[in-house]
Amino acid sequence: MKSDTENKTGSNIRSHRIQQGLTLKELADKLGVKYQTIQAWERGDRLPKAENVIKIANALSTNPAELDDRFVIDLGSDYIHRSRDGSSITVSTGTLEAEALTLLNVMNTTGSKEWIKRGEEMAELDKYRKRKKS
Repeated sequence: MKSDTENKTGSNIRSHRIQQGLTLKELADKLGVKYQTIQAWERGDRLPKAENVIKIANALSTNPAELDDRFVIDLGSDYIHRSRDGSSITVSTGTLEAEALTLLNVMNTTGSKEWIKRGEEMAELDKYRKRKKS
């Protein structure tokens, strides 16, 4: 039985392919797969691997999150999306998670690694944990 994710992802791929004016074969050629593979994805018979969703999104000039909900991070009522080229993250504010990601997004690699290291250190301390360690 097809999952909702398979059906929705397939429908999104088909919709974006048609918007771009591509045939099954043309998209398949761009991706280096058989057109039957594209058909199976679009019908929801198979779910493309995450790496293939990224390739499909690039071929269709869209964001992977527009094709597949696995690329959407739910922050309650807020959502974040990483840009197609991976250079930025769009975050709707209002949650602690969104604020943390906004801070992380402005840091360079060294700062990001230090931020994560300090977060890991704090997570070991009971006073900062949601639940105390047993």
